[in-house]
Amino acid sequence: MVDVDYTAAPALRAESNSYPNTFLSQELRLTSSGEEKFKWIAGLYASRRKNGFSTFAPFIVTVGTARIDPFLDYEAKQTEFAGFLNGTYRLGDFSIGAGGRLMRTIYEEDSRMFQLRPNSGYQKVANTAFLPKLILSYKPEGIGLFYASVAKGYESGKVSSSSFPALPYAPETNWTYEIGYKSSLTSKLYVELTGFYINSRNRQTEIIFVPPGSAVFLKALANAGDARSYGTEATVSWQPVHGLSLDGALGLLDAKWTDATYQGRSLRGRQIPNASRVTANLSSTYTIGIGNALELQLHGNATYRGGFPWQLPYIDLTGAEIADNYSEGYWLANARISVGSKDEHWQFAVRVDNLLDQQFYTEFLTRSNQSAAGVCPALCHTAAAGTRRRFVATLTTRF
Repeated sequence: MVDVDYTAAPALRAESNSYPNTFLSQELRLTSSGEEKFKWIAGLYASRRKNGFSTFAPFIVTVGTARIDPFLDYEAKQTEFAGFLNGTYRLGDFSIGAGGRLMRTIYEEDSRMFQLRPNSGYQKVANTAFLPKLILSYKPEGIGLFYASVAKGYESGKVSSSSFPALPYAPETNWTYEIGYKSSLTSKLYVELTGFYINSRNRQTEIIFVPPGSAVFLKALANAGDARSYGTEATVSWQPVHGLSLDGALGLLDAKWTDATYQGRSLRGRQIPNASRVTANLSSTYTIGIGNALELQLHGNATYRGGFPWQLPYIDLTGAEIADNYSEGYWLANARISVGSKDEHWQFAVRVDNLLDQQFYTEFLTRSNQSAAGVCPALCHTAAAGTRRRFVATLTTRF
């Protein structure tokens, strides 16, 4: 039973995950030693991840007028090999660092069932990428650290299991340019300020589609096109008195498509899904000693996420613009109180998650039950509701 709309009407969902999920990795590193001006690190890395998933309904389930039938069953394996080399040369207050990572990613998938269509069978995607980076820094005595960097990022291509048919999608690459400043202005005050610009190509994102012969909207990963993001982040940490720590962070982001299309329409200038323009975090922790052996700690934090579009389909099945494909901003607050030994051998804590009982969603599928004529039933949208107010008690011991 899941709550999809914060109403009393329930929805049913059944899932099975009988496949074992495994992850193995190994890394070998060689590094320079001592305090010489030139420092370096080189290494080799290998990993293998194997997992599978099956989502199905062993009974008839309806959401509005849509019937959900068995639709997804797959096993996936990802193998990665990489070699890397990084070096830093220090000359007085200046430092220059450069390096690169050469990686090979192999993704294999065996999809055995999807709605009413035949099995997709075995598919394999292999990608190779070289990821360079360069960092310049300046750290004068007593002032702080100034830095600038440029680096190439990469997300390998894979196979979108739930697409129709199951098709591979290309790697996503991006160049990130960053400048920043970090400093402990006093023994009690620390600040950090960063500005960045990201240029992305073949950005991977979720698309929405309706498989033939089905009335259910599904999500799949695909390359929508190119995008750019820029913004700034600021962090402040202050300890005004002994035992009290106050922290705050603010992020501003402008993330838009530059050359992308969806359902035959240009996305140029559109805000990227799930990219909030404003984010913020506030927290405080007060620690009080009780005698010589115990410690009481009070903690509270609040996070803000600004508004954002949920998904790419800015148009509905009739071709009209979707007006409600947007999440409003919201705050989430949490509180915690704990008591334990100063040597951290044990601790008992009680916390409240979502203190103000804020209603929010972690996923939202706009007009997922809309008919081809643009008519919605009573439950037009489907969603995954966020955790409501929750009380949790924990007892931790260390040996």
